[in-house]
Amino acid sequence: MAGKVTEFSCLKSEMVDTGNIAHNTTISLILTMKPFIALLALTLLGMASANDNQKFIYYTSDDGINGGSPAIMDAAKEAGVKVTFFINGDSINAGQWGSSGAADNIRYFLRMIREGHTIGDHSLNHMAHNSETEPADGRNVYQSLDDIKYFGKSNVAVFAKVLQSVGLPFAQSRSIITDMSKMVRMPFVNNWRVKMANGQPPIDFTCRNCIVPYESAEIAADVADALFKGGKQVFGWDLEWRSVYGEGLIQTPEEMMEEVRKISQGVKKAKGGPNKIVLLNHDHGFLYGDEPKKSLSRFFDMAKKEGYQFRSLSTFATD
Repeated sequence: MAGKVTEFSCLKSEMVDTGNIAHNTTISLILTMKPFIALLALTLLGMASANDNQKFIYYTSDDGINGGSPAIMDAAKEAGVKVTFFINGDSINAGQWGSSGAADNIRYFLRMIREGHTIGDHSLNHMAHNSETEPADGRNVYQSLDDIKYFGKSNVAVFAKVLQSVGLPFAQSRSIITDMSKMVRMPFVNNWRVKMANGQPPIDFTCRNCIVPYESAEIAADVADALFKGGKQVFGWDLEWRSVYGEGLIQTPEEMMEEVRKISQGVKKAKGGPNKIVLLNHDHGFLYGDEPKKSLSRFFDMAKKEGYQFRSLSTFATD
């Protein structure tokens, strides 16, 4: 045992010149422990340091479900990635999509569940009830606190009925619906209201220039507050991989990877810190042709080679 104490004493003397005062203080405290306990503490400290060095990307896709959703799932399956899909109940409305289109979207939804992707609430109708244009362009889409009723039960119940209709076991169905009920992304606006775990401070951010007029942005902030007070986690995004309906993705995977690096290097900021990057995409960017899917596959591959792990937003608060 005396030899082990001497080893710890040598380690202590080597740490003096590192300049990392906080780390050295922790080591010094550990060295006052009994050798076995000190060894355990050093092991745990090493595990914590390893976790600090992990780099996460949370790939999310909005405005589904539609014909672009399968291409995202194809790329994700090939790469072993789990996606967080923020979906709208109207996407399986036969009155809007026709019976064939609605049936296709229901099939895509069930595939999302089967392949283990995370489902989030993107409102029942993408705020179409307030839209002044078709399709909606983000103008005056939040008009009162009554807009909160288009989130939560009104949207989630649509998909709960689908799960019930296919006979999914109650426990599994309840887990999916509970997760969807708690995880919200507001259409058009990059608002965050996220309660973090493990002593991390909460994320509270309002984008007041995402939509016009200013009064609508203020109402959107109030809606975000109300959702959060109701137990929801409201997620925005750090990077957007932009797309144009019918034209596909705007940026190349190489350009998106460069944007990711800028955050990790501290050139740009992410709400969860440099190693927790929430990436936004849209299902409609994958509607036509194979190139968007190939681009996403290349992005997944490049990011993994650079040490990034892809995670579901369901673990964001605890990662």
